[in-house]
Amino acid sequence: MSRDRMLDLRNRLMLDGWEVTRQSDDGLKDDSSIKNLVRPAYDSITWHIVHPEKCVELDLVFALVGLMGERTSDLRDIFRCDAKGQGLRLFFSKINAETWRSGSADFIAKLGQIGSAGSSDLDT
Repeated sequence: MSRDRMLDLRNRLMLDGWEVTRQSDDGLKDDSSIKNLVRPAYDSITWHIVHPEKCVELDLVFALVGLMGERTSDLRDIFRCDAKGQGLRLFFSKINAETWRSGSADFIAKLGQIGSAGSSDLDT
């Protein structure tokens, strides 16, 4: 189930030092509740992640596309997660599959390298 993979990814990000939030519907505050983190906004879900120690912040966009390429808001239709503006992409596969475990670990490792070159995305 896509919800389980999203929560697995969230937990792995948090273990790596990332803070995971999503802007609430009122647009005034961040909401990191599970219910809010997995609620689609038409055809995507966007998480805002921050790594305070590395001074990096960016958005993760989960793309939802139906079987025939149509827009959807069904969590079962999530097929990938993109690190916006970073060229990093994680494709969803079965949560118990080795491709998910290794792919998500690699994705998080690459996210962790974004701030290691001395760039400070929090200052921009």
